[in-house]
Parts: sequence; structure tokens; C-alpha cells
Amino acid sequence: MTNSIHKPHHRKHGTRPSAEGTTPAPTPRFDYHTVALAAVLVLIAVIRLRLLAVPFERDEGEYAYMGNLILHGGLPYRDAYNMKLPGTYGMYSAIMAVFGSSPAGVHAGFMLLSLATIALMFVVFKRLFSPMVALVAATVYGLLSVSSPLLGFAAHATHFVNFFALLGLLFYSRWNERRPWLQGALTGLMFGLAFLMKQHAVFLVAFGGLMVLVRVASVRPWLWKKMFMAVMAYVVAAAIPYGIVVLVMAANGAFGRFWFWTVTYATSYASAETPWDVGAALFRLSFGPIFREYPVVWLLALAGLAAVWVARYELHQKILVTSLAVFSVAAVLPGLNFREHYFVLLLPAVGVLAAIALDFFTRLVPSVRGGSVVRALPFVAVAAMGIFAMANDRAYYVDDPPDEVSRKIYAGNPFVEAKAIGARIASDTTAADTIAILGSEPEILVYAGRQSATGYLYVYPLVEPQADNVRMQREMMSEIEAARPKYLLYCNVSMSWLATPQSPTDIREWFNRYAPAHYDIVGIIEIGSAGVPSEYFWDAEARRRAPGPNSVWVLRRKSA
Repeated sequence: MTNSIHKPHHRKHGTRPSAEGTTPAPTPRFDYHTVALAAVLVLIAVIRLRLLAVPFERDEGEYAYMGNLILHGGLPYRDAYNMKLPGTYGMYSAIMAVFGSSPAGVHAGFMLLSLATIALMFVVFKRLFSPMVALVAATVYGLLSVSSPLLGFAAHATHFVNFFALLGLLFYSRWNERRPWLQGALTGLMFGLAFLMKQHAVFLVAFGGLMVLVRVASVRPWLWKKMFMAVMAYVVAAAIPYGIVVLVMAANGAFGRFWFWTVTYATSYASAETPWDVGAALFRLSFGPIFREYPVVWLLALAGLAAVWVARYELHQKILVTSLAVFSVAAVLPGLNFREHYFVLLLPAVGVLAAIALDFFTRLVPSVRGGSVVRALPFVAVAAMGIFAMANDRAYYVDDPPDEVSRKIYAGNPFVEAKAIGARIASDTTAADTIAILGSEPEILVYAGRQSATGYLYVYPLVEPQADNVRMQREMMSEIEAARPKYLLYCNVSMSWLATPQSPTDIREWFNRYAPAHYDIVGIIEIGSAGVPSEYFWDAEARRRAPGPNSVWVLRRKSA
């Protein structure tokens, strides 16, 4: 049942006569695990290909805008502000350099990363456990990571975190006693890159460090120098990606803003006191649909926490999956600000724990010990769950076109409409013109192919209950006035602001004074509701219309 990382897994081979008829030679057995994995990869690829053109949501818009900024010589935190670390921005820039900046292009690059992550799940847990545990873990990861409740069609930072964390586990699984410092360094470097994708991954960095300690603690006492070198190599290598970013920011005069946004403000955001009842409501709202799509998988994962300690696994295996689960849960918890895609961070742990539970329960059946077909039941069970889930959500997996997928999932948000708005602005501007958006819709900037007149891509920080909200509002106003953008957009969409009755209103009052004096309204887009299509009004028709309560206003600077 066990497959230690200390000894590589060996398959049994049949024998056949040699050419001389005396020496037996091994005959490779048919590896159905690899064939089944290939089928899973093809299935996930087909689903993702169908969903390539789903419009950007606002997080993807931010990543894509920052990625384009990097490709054109700009610098995050100096030219545009946000609290996220720049790793995902760099990944987007690499994807867009190859596939372009359209949703289909970005999602094509994301599809390749997603398939690589599934393959990593298989390779890593095949080395750490067994081929069947690895196959089931990879299948669970693939099915859940593309699912609708987890917003699996969108290239969120959490997917990039998992990719690099699994690369770290891959190097850990290939530990070489002769050069432990090298394996420690490679493992640390990958977990350091995972942290650069999203701050929440700091808990996974701690997990990787714990596993290195567990690994090196198993050596003989007189090899303590090697143990020390391996641990130090992990720590230093894990810090390298972040250290490089700090040096780049300092060299370009952006360290102050970088530190404020990614440390000062980000810490304030994560540590803000969310009432338990609000956090619980957010958890039910976001995790409820995720659980309901694959309830048996989540229950099996809980059972796996017990099964791994009951079954005859080695101590390092038990510690690995248990600590992976604990640190993954910790990565989702900061601030109790639960979002659907945050739970993607749980998928590696959920996949391997569910696989261990299924493997454990299957081996309790006496007939399993003698039949390879029966031993495949864990994979068959998970595949059946996937088929059932897809049948229940046929509209998402099969029927709905990409725009309709976005409308249903993000009802009331202007993500589909952003394409038409961006196209209109692009047709009436040059590369030298800028745009200002009062709202949190950076995807419009990407579609327009134009630079923001202000570094504020989101207005959320400006209306949150935090100490710098009024200062931020005034800074955004002054940046817009100084830049004199050709287009000014006002997103009269509640989800684009998330304001509360206690939010400062300086910027809204400023807009009511500044916009009529300097801009003409040229477009009103009324965002549709369930079953009601959006309406677009341009030029004279827009000027004759009073904007509705859920609309985007497009204003063009008055002629001199």
C-alpha cells in the first residue's frame, strides 16, 4: 500500500526468452494509469477549449492590464496600484506575449498551465504514494478546477499558486541524499514563486519548510551539517523571488508604493475584523455550491484525514497530507473574505485525501487484492461523479455560449458589455489617449487597448472602512484632472464599488461637479438582469436618456 519517497516505485514485470533463449528479459506491463490520465487531460482540454472566449471578469482584467503594462515597459505599483504581489502579472505577461491579450488567448495559455498542473498532481503523488492514488488525486483536481462553482474557466491567481506549489513538491519527491541542499533549494524556489503569485501562499511556503525539516530530520545524527544546509538552502531560495522584486522596485523608485500596497494596505485588508456572522454567511454563499457539486469528494477528503493515519503509510506520508490540508485551509482563511476561487487552494489536498480514502476503502474488499480491474474502482468512482456533475450542469459544460456563461455566473456585472465599450473607445482614440474609470472594471482598459489615466484600477480601497480611503479618493481625483483623459467612465454598478453607508462620498461628489464641466455623455449601457438583455444607447440617444440604477456611463472630453 505504501510507496515511500525513500525508495522509488518499481513495477512488476513479466519475462520473456532472450534472443539466445536462456536469459529472461523484462516485458513492460500495460500502464492503464497513464492512459486514464491522458483521457482526463483530453476531457479537461475539451471543456476549457469550449470556454476559451468567456469574457474577462475584473480580476482577470487587472492581471491582463498589468501584464500588458509590463510588456510595454511599465511597472506595477508605479504606474498602476493593487495589493497583490506581481507574480500573476508576470505570468499573464508571458501568456499574452505568446497568445495575445484577448480572453481566448489568455485562457489558451491558462489551459496549458491547468493541464500541466493536473499532470504534476499525477507525477508527484505517484512518487509519494502510488499510481492509483496519484491518478485519482489528479482526476479530482482536474474535475473540480474546471467546475463552475469554483469559477474554473477564469485564470485566477490561485491556479498559478498551485502550479508552483506542486513543482515544489515534485522536487521534494525527488530528494537526493547526496545533495540535499540542492533539493532543498529547488523546493524552496518553487514555493517562493508560489508566494509571488498570491500572498495567501505564505502558508504553503511554511508547509514546504516543514516538509523539508521532516525529510532532513530522518537522517542520522552525524549528518546534521547536511540537515542544516538543506534547511538554509530552502529558506534562502524561497526568499529569492521576493527579494528580486524588492530590488526591481527599489531600482525604479517604486519601493514605497510597492510596500504600501502589498504589505501595509494588504495587511490591513486581511486583518480587518469581519464579524463571524458575516464571515459565515460569505462562507456559505461561496462554498455551498462548491460542496453541492461534488459532495462525496469533499466528504471523502475528510475521511482521508483519518484513513491516512489508520492505513499502513509511512510517517512522512501521514505528516505530508495532513499538513498540506492544514496549511491549505489556513491559506483560505485570512480576513474571512471568502471568494469562490480562494478554495482552489484546497484542491491538491482534497484530491490526494479523497484518493487515499477511496484507496483505503477499496482495499477493505477481499476481492480487490487479486484483481487489477477491481483495483481501478477508485478512478471509476471519481469518473462517475464527474459525469454526474456535468450532466447536472449541462448548460455550463455543453450548451451555453461563452457570453451566456458569464452572464449567468456574474449576473449584474458588466463583463460581457465591457467588450463593446472597449471596442467603441478603441475606435475613437489613439495609443496616446488615456481613459479613467470610476469603478472597478479594468477589463475595459484591456479591450480598449488604452492606458489608465490613474493608477487606481479598482475603487474598492477608496470606499472600504480603512484609514487611507479619503486620501486615495483625493489622489485618484488629482491624477484624473492632471491626465485629462479623453474618455471618463462611471460604473453605476453596485458590485463595482461595494460601498457602504459609511463610505466617504468625496469622489462621487467630485464627479457630479467635474464631469458636466469637462465631458459630454456619449454612451449609456443598461446592464440586463436575468432573462433581460443589456441595452446600448450611443450619442444623441444616450444624451436623451436618464441613466438607470445599474448602468455604465461613457463620457467623452468636450472639444476645446
